[in-house]
Amino acid sequence: MDIEKIYSEIRKTAVTEIEKIDGKKKWERNKWTPELGTFYISVFRGNAIEKASIARISLEVKRVVEGPGETLNITRLDGLQVNLFPSNPLLPIALFNLERRQLTGGIRLGGYISIFQMKDCDEITKGIKKAFSSVVKSTGKSKDQVLKEYGDIWQDLDWQFKGEKGIGMKISGDDTNLDNMKNAVIYLLKSCLDCVAEKKDSSFSEEDENLMFSFRFKLSEFILVKDPSTKICFEKGVGLETLSSMILPPVVRF
Repeated sequence: MDIEKIYSEIRKTAVTEIEKIDGKKKWERNKWTPELGTFYISVFRGNAIEKASIARISLEVKRVVEGPGETLNITRLDGLQVNLFPSNPLLPIALFNLERRQLTGGIRLGGYISIFQMKDCDEITKGIKKAFSSVVKSTGKSKDQVLKEYGDIWQDLDWQFKGEKGIGMKISGDDTNLDNMKNAVIYLLKSCLDCVAEKKDSSFSEEDENLMFSFRFKLSEFILVKDPSTKICFEKGVGLETLSSMILPPVVRF
């Protein structure tokens, strides 16, 4: 199966499940073409899901990229991002970043699956944790090993539920791992959206809301200040509007 079919299947799953939860089909669609390449970004703004974004990215990098936890000599990158920001402050924020990278030494998969809990509450995240354990088992690695590898990505993010205390994994491998990547992403994406559907009306406190906005601020700080790949994007003409549409939270309190 080629990468375009996989990205299409993931995108279709995201669109179908998001619209099912909010009962609407209103998406904002934009295309940006900076020096680096092309960004096609669709943004959904609803009730239970405050913001969801799906971004298809094609970049001609032709330089060394130093990202969190890795340094790569990439010549081309084909990526897909799906990002979910639920309205209810109790619910986890989920970021899916998938990349097929053309390196000087061949083709490699990259990216991450990151599901950020706002607080440690099994009542909220039990289904997601069960799905994550199943995905980890399919890799043949231990949970500790998967989380340790994942920890490098968000090491500079000021949040307690990350790395070895979080829910997430680094994506790696080659084209023989494409199906495994697709299955992991779709399974965990559906689990996150099932959580939203089931828990969207859960009561929350002002403290819960403040905690959510604290995370949103820290995530924005990481993306705009600490992530080296953002600096490269700005240098190559990628505008703040593009990044805001793609990955920044819908509302941030300073």
